[in-house]
Amino acid sequence: YNADACTINAYFGIDGVKPFLNYKEKGIFVLVKTSNPSSSDFQNLFSSKISGISEEISEYEVSNQILKRNYILMAELVKEWASDLQKFSNFTNLGVVVGATYPNELKMIREVVKNSFFLIPGYGAQGAQAQDIKYGFYENGLGGIVNSSRGIIYAYSKSKKYSQHDYTKAAKEVIVDMNKKINKEIGI
Repeated sequence: YNADACTINAYFGIDGVKPFLNYKEKGIFVLVKTSNPSSSDFQNLFSSKISGISEEISEYEVSNQILKRNYILMAELVKEWASDLQKFSNFTNLGVVVGATYPNELKMIREVVKNSFFLIPGYGAQGAQAQDIKYGFYENGLGGIVNSSRGIIYAYSKSKKYSQHDYTKAAKEVIVDMNKKINKEIGI
């Protein structure tokens, strides 16, 4: 594909991920814990893989079973799928999307997925701040890519200094400020 990276929904399993893994010099980001408020509707549910149950059964009562959040199970799948991939600077090209709006989940997912880049949406317009993204990065400043689309594109709308015609100046100012805050938070 003619892009540097893409975001994919891996709900359909490895069948939907495998074709992208053939592009070894491209980035792939799997949705794990998204930044939108309703992400908890499914991503925060508890699940467990139980073998030996007929596929015809849609409901099953379990006792003495360890359940994990769906976002943790997806992170574990990404870790498994990435285990045979070549590493560059200790990272594979199979990354994860984890919203900055959920810093605790970001920390838990980083503990599972250690060799993947984190694409971190939610900074700015969705309310996340620099301190919310720190667990997506390592001490050397690597590991995270922060996304702030609306916060940058529409920076002029929150500024008294710039009109929409000066949107590039407003965007630059917001980017410089964002970078300073993030760099300070992650210690670089």
